[in-house]
Amino acid sequence: MLENAPALARHGILYPVAGRPTLSAVRFGHHELAWAVLNRNSATLDVYRILKNEIEQESGNILISSEEFNKFTENEIQSFCKLMPFEKHIIFYFRKQSDIYQGLYGTDITYNRDLRSVHEYVETTDVEYNFLRLFNNWRNAPGVLSVIARPYDRRRFESGNVVRDFERTLNLPPLQGVDGAPDLNASLPAYAALAVQNLWRRGTEPGVVYHIVDFLARKSAVEKRSYQYLSPQEAFNIDMSYYETNQRFCELTGNDMAFLEPSMPKDEAPETFDSPTVKKTLLEVEQYLHGVAKKT
Repeated sequence: MLENAPALARHGILYPVAGRPTLSAVRFGHHELAWAVLNRNSATLDVYRILKNEIEQESGNILISSEEFNKFTENEIQSFCKLMPFEKHIIFYFRKQSDIYQGLYGTDITYNRDLRSVHEYVETTDVEYNFLRLFNNWRNAPGVLSVIARPYDRRRFESGNVVRDFERTLNLPPLQGVDGAPDLNASLPAYAALAVQNLWRRGTEPGVVYHIVDFLARKSAVEKRSYQYLSPQEAFNIDMSYYETNQRFCELTGNDMAFLEPSMPKDEAPETFDSPTVKKTLLEVEQYLHGVAKKT
């Protein structure tokens, strides 16, 4: 959405500056609005005053976006909605719970220096994975007029871009400048994220790590690899644990349960530090770091 903010503005939609962190790795979303409610990352509720000042300078609709909102409890959703005293339409994208676990795990390794194993992560993460509860909590919050749930599947999106689906959801005409925009929020494949986790363990400076992240992102852009931190059986077990609530959620929202149907396990091994691809990537990272050091 950040890359398409000018196009959104031409259609009367403001994508505010307030609430977005300055760190380039996470500046695309309004994470500070969530962090302030969650009391995390030094964010304070003053960010809502700054946002209000920005909104008052504009007219039209306001678009707020952050995956951090799915960490809210029911009480925190109530607090957030009271801090945003406007009429609200909530749109959230969903996919299989096992895919969310693995996607967020890779993101937290890359940008939040997470050193846990994927199994520790699954057991302790605080994200709301029960879509039925998430839907009901937002639907019953102050000022919320509607809650729209859409399946997140790049293969279904025109040009592989979620913004195209978002346009249709809001009945917007096609925005110019959407296709071909860089994907600032793409997660690295498992082998690359594990290589980054190794750099954090070694105490590598953040600036160097993010330089390597850019290198790995370019390297892996055409590989279309899966996250694959969990074994297929583990992923299947996670998705089955949400089967009944997913069915009810799809009935309420008019979505196709087939999208959330657990995949039957295949005989595949998840990526680990012992995987040939990870070992090869670790060596390439070392060679890349050595080349950077020689240049400087």
